[in-house]
Amino acid sequence: MNWNMIEGNWRLYRGELRTHWRMLSDESLDTVSGKRPRLAMLLQRLYGISADEAERQINAFLDEVTTMPRYHSDRNHGERGHPKRA
Repeated sequence: MNWNMIEGNWRLYRGELRTHWRMLSDESLDTVSGKRPRLAMLLQRLYGISADEAERQINAFLDEVTTMPRYHSDRNHGERGHPKRA
């Protein structure tokens, strides 16, 4: 999974982001708006970490959500990867 998947489905991933980084607020996630550099800067500020550490944590988050059920919509699947009902 790459960041484009997160950015394109930002609303679906917000809960996972808040679970992963509990100091993130709804307002801060609105400001980030799916932009990885904004998230990295916000993590640096909130947690007092370096830019390299913020990127490491974001990469770990991507690895974590890769193992979760897919959070996407397409013509065969609904939200969270569950098949759509007829």
